[in-house]
Amino acid sequence: MHKTKIYTENIFSVAKSIENLEDYNVTIFTSTVNSQLIENLIPNCNSKNITIYTEFSLKNFATNQSSLTVIEQLLDMGISVRHITGIKSNLIILDDDIIIIGSNQTSEINLSYLTNGFSKHNDINRNVSDWKRKSFPIAIEATNYVREHLAQIDKELQNYTTLIKSLDIYPVDIDKIKKIDEEIENIRREIEPFFSDDFEFLSRNEARDLISSSAWWYKHPSGPCRASGDSSRVYKTGSLWEIKLGANGLNITGAVRKCLKSILREIENVNLSNNTGILFRLGNSLKYDILGSVINYDGDEYEGYYSGLENGHILFGSHSIKIRDFIYAVYDLAEITESLKIIESI
Repeated sequence: MHKTKIYTENIFSVAKSIENLEDYNVTIFTSTVNSQLIENLIPNCNSKNITIYTEFSLKNFATNQSSLTVIEQLLDMGISVRHITGIKSNLIILDDDIIIIGSNQTSEINLSYLTNGFSKHNDINRNVSDWKRKSFPIAIEATNYVREHLAQIDKELQNYTTLIKSLDIYPVDIDKIKKIDEEIENIRREIEPFFSDDFEFLSRNEARDLISSSAWWYKHPSGPCRASGDSSRVYKTGSLWEIKLGANGLNITGAVRKCLKSILREIENVNLSNNTGILFRLGNSLKYDILGSVINYDGDEYEGYYSGLENGHILFGSHSIKIRDFIYAVYDLAEITESLKIIESI
């Protein structure tokens, strides 16, 4: 009397519980060949009486659905392993007397799928016989061939992963990338008009606001304090707004122009891999734009960078211009402070 059983648990565990399993001829149809075979079933069987049918495909091994190493171990043990296409569920037949059907899904639908709609014992046997006729043996040479190709696939996957990381196009980051691009466009849109022919680059009030925000009485007897009143010393030479603080001064217009150009250059290189730290990088770059705009008594910019720098202040006698304050005043002038902070925070 043949018995057909449907188990919702792992079929290898079920087979393991059968008494005298080593006395049976064991035929296994499985969609995956992995360590469970070695650990839960093979030790309880006679390896000479085992035949395993599975899909021997590069895709299965590349996606770790099946283990090429386990197949090699099975072949070394003298177990017959055969290839068959399209196995989706698991089936174990013991001497044609006991048939154990299982699946990764706990539904009777798996039985009808596995047997192409037939649930009677004879119909199952007919399907199994058909699968056996269509199968062919797997030799160790085949595993060697696949292993060579898997090595190449692994290499290509590593290269692909590296490329994806360098391009920063992980799906989860798409929204962040879009937001960065939006803020970069906002910055570009705010700065570019400064360089148009019909745009007054810098007004008197704007020049004075820059100095009011960044001027300090650095050597005040009580310690450094703000010197917003220094903004009254701003004057115009030709088209340039300047300020003299002692023997030296600052070409305000030139400093702002250089800073804005540097900002445009910097944002062209910003992406999701380097957005954090943009304020630091800009600060370091714009510092030299400002130092390169210091003028001497004759109103000429110094060659190279002005050396009178202390604690982030450009010294002009007892007064100074604090570089960080001037930079943020430039951001505010161009109305890009918020966009830069958003890029920094993403």
